[in-house]
Amino acid sequence: AVFGFIIANSFVIIAGFFICTVADTSDVAVALLNILGSWSLLLLILAQLTTNDNNLYYSSLAAVVAVPKWKKKYVVITFGIIATVAGALGIVNYFTTWLSILGTAIPPVAGILIVDYFCVKHQSYRFGAGVKHRFCSIPALVSWAIGCLGHRGDQQHGCYRDYLYRFVYAFQKRHQSPVLWRRICRERTR
Repeated sequence: AVFGFIIANSFVIIAGFFICTVADTSDVAVALLNILGSWSLLLLILAQLTTNDNNLYYSSLAAVVAVPKWKKKYVVITFGIIATVAGALGIVNYFTTWLSILGTAIPPVAGILIVDYFCVKHQSYRFGAGVKHRFCSIPALVSWAIGCLGHRGDQQHGCYRDYLYRFVYAFQKRHQSPVLWRRICRERTR
């Protein structure tokens, strides 16, 4: 699959390069319109159809697996209508904003999981029948919020990030620890 993808993807990129070179433009849609005329519209619609039917299939499958009571046929129809209406309303204009929100909110979660596994739980997670887990951890939520603020600050001229770095630096100087997380881990084991 990887080899096939590399070949197919390389072919598409090279074909797009040649089409744009022949049409003397950097916009692939304009190049196709110049070369193929109105047939390019059909080509672009079919290309989007083959991509978005997979998106609809996988999102519907995930929803049905998450909520087994739902019937797949109705989920597919509902998701298809929602996606079509959202596309017609111009949701693509907000796509980069959505990616920015995801890029701000998701990375701190990885840091929380790493610290929780290695420092707080000392690599001893328990799974299986009878194990009860809390729905939410307040320290984890606070850490996540600080991580989000630090990342947003990084995108907004570093204002929050500078405060976080100063806090970490002051904490390290106070405890004379070369690495913050090692100090935290030692404190947790005492």
